[in-house]
Amino acid sequence: MIADAYLDGRPELQGTRKVTRKERDGLFWTSGAVAGCVPEAWNTETMVLALARYLGQEPTAITGLVDRVSQEAPDALICAVRYSGLVLNQQSPRRTELDRAAAASPEVNKLCRVLDMFELAHRQRLAAVQMCKAPLADLSAFELLMYASLYAFEHLVPRDFTGPAATQAADSNVAVAWDAINDLLEWKLASSTA
Repeated sequence: MIADAYLDGRPELQGTRKVTRKERDGLFWTSGAVAGCVPEAWNTETMVLALARYLGQEPTAITGLVDRVSQEAPDALICAVRYSGLVLNQQSPRRTELDRAAAASPEVNKLCRVLDMFELAHRQRLAAVQMCKAPLADLSAFELLMYASLYAFEHLVPRDFTGPAATQAADSNVAVAWDAINDLLEWKLASSTA
């Protein structure tokens, strides 16, 4: 019940003052309910989601929590890591806690190796994107807009404005292409004003 209340954002008020998320996190993770949590309770969906919330934030740090859960319920910790988005935030202090817990838990160690692979793949893709953007760096925002318009009219806009796009493959995702064009234009506008 306490974990459900925590996930629902309660308590909202402490007296007449609104409770911040950081305060709520601290109250929950230092509570007697968490300290006395039995190993089976960590495997419940509610506690896995609460743990995912802990792993996804940085201000509140509970010493030994990740170590404890990695020993008592490694499967719950692994699910929580997947739900938390920690894979996209490798510099998080929670990642450091997870690395320390990996020394004592083979399951968590395997998860950390997978996170490392994702981090490497993410860095490689960012480098590839930067390499692809390099030829566009010398273009003005107006020139990039002209190229984007030409591409859109050739590949994305339907010929008769009612049918399928001219050379659009059946499985391509037009929305992804429009998003990519938008991202490039935003990048160019941000870099041209900086």
